[in-house]
Amino acid sequence: MALLDGHGSPEGGAAAPSPTIPNQSQSTSEIERLSTLIAEQNSQLAALRESDEQFRGAFEQAAVGMIMADAAGRFTKVNRAFCELLGYDLVELMSRDLRSLVHPDDADATSELLRSISTSQLQASHLTQRYIQKCGRVIWARLDVCRVRAGENVCLSAIVQDVTAQMQAEWLEQDRRQILEMVAQDQPLPGIFSGVTRLVERQIAGAWACVLLLQDGTLHTFAPNLPGPLLDGIARRPVHFASTLVDGQMPPAKQPRVAFAATDPAWAQIRDIAASYNVKTSWTMQLRSNDGGPIGLIVVCSPHDREPTAAEAIVMEAALHLATVGIEHHHTTRQLAHLVRHDPLTGVPNRIFFEDRLDILLAQARRTGKPLALLALDLDRFKRVNDTMGHQAGDSLLQQFAQRLRTRIRESDTLARVGGDEFVIILPEVGSRENAQAIIGKLNQSLEEAPFNLGGRDVAIGSSIGLAMFPDDGANAFALQRYADCDMYRVKELAHPQLPPGQAA
Repeated sequence: MALLDGHGSPEGGAAAPSPTIPNQSQSTSEIERLSTLIAEQNSQLAALRESDEQFRGAFEQAAVGMIMADAAGRFTKVNRAFCELLGYDLVELMSRDLRSLVHPDDADATSELLRSISTSQLQASHLTQRYIQKCGRVIWARLDVCRVRAGENVCLSAIVQDVTAQMQAEWLEQDRRQILEMVAQDQPLPGIFSGVTRLVERQIAGAWACVLLLQDGTLHTFAPNLPGPLLDGIARRPVHFASTLVDGQMPPAKQPRVAFAATDPAWAQIRDIAASYNVKTSWTMQLRSNDGGPIGLIVVCSPHDREPTAAEAIVMEAALHLATVGIEHHHTTRQLAHLVRHDPLTGVPNRIFFEDRLDILLAQARRTGKPLALLALDLDRFKRVNDTMGHQAGDSLLQQFAQRLRTRIRESDTLARVGGDEFVIILPEVGSRENAQAIIGKLNQSLEEAPFNLGGRDVAIGSSIGLAMFPDDGANAFALQRYADCDMYRVKELAHPQLPPGQAA
């Protein structure tokens, strides 16, 4: 065994170290350091808890919808405003995902957003799309989306705001401008009414609009998007449908009349068709001209079993106004065109109309090889009537003369006044000179059958009628007119040989 030296150490070996005993000051310092570290950690935890509570409070109490969802679109957190926006409670939403709430037409855009978030291709974005509320109503919402991490997982956080009113206001202004531009460009009424119905259908989800217009004694139906069977059912009996809708029951102006398809008589003949297309009510407003007379209806076929909301009534009023503007412009344009091409005294076409019509019918005669006749007429002793009875009697004579001629010619013939008492008649496809002369005989006979009543006096007045045949008497409009005029003066001179040459009879 080893020998110990005098100091208690093994012989020849080093002395064993004595154990270190911490002094009191070192022990106190370490405790203080640990206490400080614990206090800082507690402070940080308290701050985190406070921050989390603040976030939770802000998240829950936010006035706009806020959501958190995983990369598949499944909700992990939603706030109260988002629940209220879509009409679901918290439990219902937490069992859904984002795609299940989106309108089918916008589902692809939502899927692409989620894919971009999950693959780190997108850190933040915004998207405006349609959502379907629990009650079935479609709204527009804007999502401001950002990509966040929760541990190892990727998720999205989004603020969701209802922008339906904003979108509708933009559409309304856009459609209004487009329709007014169409009116300014003098586009046909069917195109203008298509714009009006589109305006209504963009504003009222699920509805179809149609315009019923009284035009030239007939009620026309314009409804480009109404399902065919439903449109056919209305168009078969438009007068019955329209008159029953407004049968003494129209509310005050700017208030649509509501007719329930299941019970209202207007829908009796097509009730089953309406039900098959989920039409539950119709909302009707009357179209009126500037003088207040009824000229048609705007009818909205609605899937809602209720009266229109105030906003929907405003949309219908806007559509009504735009349709009225289009109709009035169309009527004014037609009146101006009529005035430009018709004689204001007699109402028959004027020289401008006659020359255009003659060119068209001559081209047709050249193409078909069928003869055309041109008659030139004037009234015998017209100047004497003006001089002895006054211009008012002369005007009345011209009006009666034009009316009598109109009743003796075919619809395909053209009567025009080209001067004071000078008239022309174009007879297309007359067949032969003999046929044209037979027509002249009938015209003269109609003038001889009864006198003209001028200011209470019966005055017998005849007419001199000249004839020119295409192509025998002229190959163009100028030659035909010249030949017919010369023939008219020849007829006049034969009838009144006592007059000096060139003097009007």
